[in-house]
Amino acid sequence: MSKEKNYDYFMSLNYDAVLRKKNEDYCLFIPELSIIGCGRSLGEADENLLKEKENYFRNIIEFNLAETVNEPASVKIRKKQYQEIGQYLLKMLLVFLFIVVLSTVLFIPVLSSFEKAITRTVVAMPEKVLPKIATKIDNKLSMMTEADKEEMRLRIKNIISNIKPYTDEIKILFESDAKGVNKPAMKDKKIN
Repeated sequence: MSKEKNYDYFMSLNYDAVLRKKNEDYCLFIPELSIIGCGRSLGEADENLLKEKENYFRNIIEFNLAETVNEPASVKIRKKQYQEIGQYLLKMLLVFLFIVVLSTVLFIPVLSSFEKAITRTVVAMPEKVLPKIATKIDNKLSMMTEADKEEMRLRIKNIISNIKPYTDEIKILFESDAKGVNKPAMKDKKIN
């Protein structure tokens, strides 16, 4: 939103003034406007400069010359900085969007292959791990007395019967994902 460049706008601008003293007189000069105010004291020089500034801007408005006015350097610098910041933010947004799109395009196949590898591992795990566990149990059982073996068998059987419903449910989930189906096929399998 740009301000309307009228008399009040121009009078509100803060120009830097150059101070010179020659003998007993003070002079204040605004280089951007090429106006000068002089006086016997600094206060008088400031008042005269303000009058010159008022007359200058009245004439500028009266003759429709607002576009010719040189604004203070600080206003120009701020406008330029805002433009540069806007351009910088736009460029950063474009770079960010490019990185997001590129990473999405590159990493979807990678993530998909990881998912497939993990699914295959988890589905195959019971087939690989359970025989090893059974072998270790069998080795330990062979070293036990018959009474201890029977007690151990009953405890293991109890544990397995308690775990079985959960393992069946998990296996169904992974089997359906491995076949490319996202929904678990729980209706088709009976869970004990």
